Amino acid sequence: MRERGFFTQPIQDLNHLKATLFRAARIVVDTSLHLGEMSYEEAVRFMVEKTATPEPTARAEVGRYCWWPTQASAYLTGCLEILRIRRPLPRVAGALPAGSAATAPVAVMRDFHDRMAESGSLPLGLAEKALLAQPQHGL
Repeated sequence: MRERGFFTQPIQDLNHLKATLFRAARIVVDTSLHLGEMSYEEAVRFMVEKTATPEPTARAEVGRYCWWPTQASAYLTGCLEILRIRRPLPRVAGALPAGSAATAPVAVMRDFHDRMAESGSLPLGLAEKALLAQPQHGL
């Protein structure tokens, strides 16, 4: 949404940054909990202090990280991998220089996301291979 210019008010950018900060804090907490470097209570306090998350929500989040190790870091890793895979596609499609997703034609970006979703729950390395093996549609 940000890339495509849908954020027109400063509060929208601030909310996006807040969500980014929250996701970064999740990785710190998830990793620290499982390395034994942070207790449950320390993790709750970290989330409350660093992300302005209400304590009941922080407790629920930290509990989830205890029961589902690495989910938080896998979430961000997956996001970064999808962005990496997506980066050269506008160039491959002959539309724009690599990394120009913000100004790439909507059809190029829609095609990428449709084809990525069609790969189902494949690991991203295999999804990338499947995506590159498919002809591009709508171009």
